[in-house]
Amino acid sequence: MQVRSVCLAAALMASATVPALGQSSGSIEIGAFGRRTWFDKSYLLDNAIGGGGRLGFFLARPFEIEGDASYNPTEFNFAKTSGRVSQWAFHGRLVWNADLGGGLGFLLGGGVAYNTYGRTATGHEVGPGGLAGFRFGTGGPLQARVEVTGDYFGSPDVNLTARDHAWHWGLQAGLSLVSGTHHKAAPARAAAPVAPVAPADADNDGVPDTADRCPGTPAGEQVDANGCAASQRDTDKDGVTDDKDKCADTPAGDKVDANGCTLPKDADNDGVTDDKDKCPNTPAGEKADENGCSPSQLDSDSDGVPDDKDKCPNTAAGSKVDANGCTILFEENKKGAALILKGVNFETGKSALLPESQATLNDVAGSLKANADIRVEVQGHTDNTGSAATNRRLSLARANAVRQYLIDQGVDGSRLVAKGYGPSKPVASNKTADGRAQNRRVELVRLN
Repeated sequence: MQVRSVCLAAALMASATVPALGQSSGSIEIGAFGRRTWFDKSYLLDNAIGGGGRLGFFLARPFEIEGDASYNPTEFNFAKTSGRVSQWAFHGRLVWNADLGGGLGFLLGGGVAYNTYGRTATGHEVGPGGLAGFRFGTGGPLQARVEVTGDYFGSPDVNLTARDHAWHWGLQAGLSLVSGTHHKAAPARAAAPVAPVAPADADNDGVPDTADRCPGTPAGEQVDANGCAASQRDTDKDGVTDDKDKCADTPAGDKVDANGCTLPKDADNDGVTDDKDKCPNTPAGEKADENGCSPSQLDSDSDGVPDDKDKCPNTAAGSKVDANGCTILFEENKKGAALILKGVNFETGKSALLPESQATLNDVAGSLKANADIRVEVQGHTDNTGSAATNRRLSLARANAVRQYLIDQGVDGSRLVAKGYGPSKPVASNKTADGRAQNRRVELVRLN
């Protein structure tokens, strides 16, 4: 998108007939511009429209040192975050001004970028920045510029993004006043025929200056028909010159690394690149973990209810659960329905719960808290070994121990009634060890 915008602007403005490039050493450039900023997607910021100014100094044609500053107000675009953000962007760079003829100049620059953020987001970042664009009307003091900027931050502020790098892009268009510019005089008519003179070749690259589109070719580098060396060309326009580009045919618009190779993409814009994303279709606006998964995509206890809706996140494996992800305690949803608490055991002859009872009771507590309308009777039962009175006291003590544990886990005590039935309600024969073990139990009975 940025490249098409710059090319369209260049084509329209280059159609006018204007003089040739006339900046000279010592010239000063003062200008103002409007700016469109595209922030790295991980920052969750709207694209900004702002403006700024620049100041430049021509060291020696065609090189210029310049600095610019711009103010770019924006806002968060994350549904759960709101607020305005102010950004100041500063650039210092060395710019190469290439004369393309007909009053059109090509700009290519690089240097350092520094951003600072205020209001509802604070932070600072510094890194390398690049610029490419065009200069129009280069024969007079009033000139127009259109350019694309790209800034890379290898260690962005942790207050702004969780990623370890970021790219910001900008499109700038504005006007400048350049001192020391002049119109080239028309060549004088020859008084008499003179002997032909070899065309000038200032950089000794074998291409005459009149046809040389890269007049500053480094000594010893091989050039093409336009006088450009690999260190001056960027065939696939990815910001990495051909001599350093290890991926010479990068698709247009791809973000690249220092070798000119496409960086991993993030198709669902969740901040985790596709090569590491275990949940590639994260819904828009949901925060993902380091694997690229959001709560609506995770089911930690594998009960069929996603974590963002699960009120009982640690349901025991194989449990039947309701819409809240909590264990269904009573198969029949009516008064009198009963549930034997398997796995709830006590010290022999005592009411002290054994540690292995906690998993079952925690599951029960979670279900009761998620279904606050259910009232239950906690029943204690024993086998017929020993006296009936002793067994009744023991069964009541065990029922109370379970009731108190559930209260400690957050269940309202008014919903729980404890009763001890001793050996009066066996579920198996007390004549066998297995039958007696089944009779020593705690049951929950629904009261409503």
